[in-house]
This record gives sequence, structure tokens and C-alpha cells, in this order.
Amino acid sequence: MRLTWIAGLLLFVQPVNISESLSVTHQGQTIASVNHADITMPYLDSPMVDVDKYNQFVEKIDRQVYQKPVNATMDKQGNILPGRAGYKLYHQAFKEQFHSFFTVIDHTN
Repeated sequence: MRLTWIAGLLLFVQPVNISESLSVTHQGQTIASVNHADITMPYLDSPMVDVDKYNQFVEKIDRQVYQKPVNATMDKQGNILPGRAGYKLYHQAFKEQFHSFFTVIDHTN
């Protein structure tokens, strides 16, 4: 039991290699990336997210991810042709993930 606890502690204190940039992927493709320094306000002692730059970043991702839904239709023989679900960026979840990234980077500097 103690050996397991010590091994876990050693894993916990290992240095973590954290990237200074964030890449956003959609369906296996990188659709956007941003460096930590590009989205912060550099003139403050403690780095803070520049809201305008963040909003521009989110809008860019939103445009690339959005896919309009398609309603189901009927063909000439009366068969139902299935519709297609649309896609939209889930802003709240993205914001939470982004701030996790930002917080981890901020605490390592």
C-alpha cells in the first residue's frame, strides 16, 4: 500500500511539459490554433485573457464548426429521406476548456 502511494506521489511531482499553444480539432482536423501570448494582455503583471482576441478566436472556430441542419424530405415515391443533424460550437464547454488551458499555462510560468 505504501509503495503504491509513494509511486503515485512520484508520478505527481514529475515535471509536466505543457505546450504554450492550443490547437482546436474538429473531426480529426486542426481548425484553429492560438499561442498563449497572442491572446493575453501583455501589459499587466498577471496575464489575463484579452476578451476581444478571445471572442475573435471563438468566432473563427464557430464559423468553421457550424453546419446547418437539413430537414427530412420525401422523394417522388413517398419515401422519407432522412435529415441531417447540424453542428454548432458549444460555447460554455469550449470556454471552460479554454480557461483550463489558460490557467494551467499561467501557473507554470
